Amino acid sequence: MSKTESSVPKVTIDSWIHSSGIDRLDAELILVNAFNSHSSVIARTKSKAIQSGSPRSARDDSDSITRVFILAHPEIIIPKPVLDEANKLLARRQNREPLAYIFRVKEFYGRNFIVTPDVLIPRPETEHLVDCVLSLRGESRSNPVKSSQTGSPRYARDDAIKVLDLGTGSGCIGITLKLEHPELEVTLSDISNKALSAAKQNWLILSRCEAKAEAIQINTLDRHANELARDDMRFIKSDLLSGINDRFDCIIANLPYVDSTWQVSPEVKFEPADALYANDNGMELIKKLINQAPKHLSKNGFLILELDPRQMKLVKKHANTYGFKLLNESPFGLVFLAPQQTLRLRSGRPSVGSG
Repeated sequence: MSKTESSVPKVTIDSWIHSSGIDRLDAELILVNAFNSHSSVIARTKSKAIQSGSPRSARDDSDSITRVFILAHPEIIIPKPVLDEANKLLARRQNREPLAYIFRVKEFYGRNFIVTPDVLIPRPETEHLVDCVLSLRGESRSNPVKSSQTGSPRYARDDAIKVLDLGTGSGCIGITLKLEHPELEVTLSDISNKALSAAKQNWLILSRCEAKAEAIQINTLDRHANELARDDMRFIKSDLLSGINDRFDCIIANLPYVDSTWQVSPEVKFEPADALYANDNGMELIKKLINQAPKHLSKNGFLILELDPRQMKLVKKHANTYGFKLLNESPFGLVFLAPQQTLRLRSGRPSVGSG
């Protein structure tokens, strides 16, 4: 051992976590990530753990460091390369940067999605939108919302319905629906080229080798983003529905709906403002979509929106003005049935007329 190496302070897993100054779980995840970024030290670290006589270590034949290992071996000295990496990640988290951006990945509906600073971080409440679509097919992980209308139209499970994921961002909604039900005809749309690039990357990694997604290196995705193995997912750049001519059985949208006057956490400030904020108390883009949607929905089509509970009343009123009928609602979502009659404009306001 060189003099330099011997002079490096020895930091154990336990002491590093306790001195990190952040949430313990976050610290543990950062340390796991740092270890697994240096595969050359993993075997040596596990060997030391086995030498310590831990039965759990003796049974661990994986090629990675897990959180279970971290918890089981607080006495392990952190190798210098891992320590340096962990400290770099820690500085970012101490600055309130979200872990999803630090690790470039976020779990959504049981799958890991690549996230970049160009897209919003997928959130648990958005999974509810996926459940809404599945419930329209008579299936979901749970009963997502209480129907406000009995006898609501539903699709058969084998129907090849056309779905538009508008404002797709990372693609988590549309890609999840396609992977859950390959028979769906799914289109992903966003106004941002960078967001569409992120969605293409996620479709590439999850559609080609979902079972081995962890084996794909993030730094190789850019050169493969347009080499999509399948041609049954469409990507369209569009400002809401202005660049789209098709009709869909279901339009699902998680648009910007945060008002600039609302208080947000420091972590939110790392996310792209264009994907978060909207004028008119956060409802500007939602209202525009409601105005445009009737021409792009099939008969008995559905419009599914994510929004803030504070906006529910006004959005329901606006949608009713354009002939939409509320079917379901949840704390962060509304499901509307498409207008069943033609809308005509009178003095700049919509009114219902016969076909």
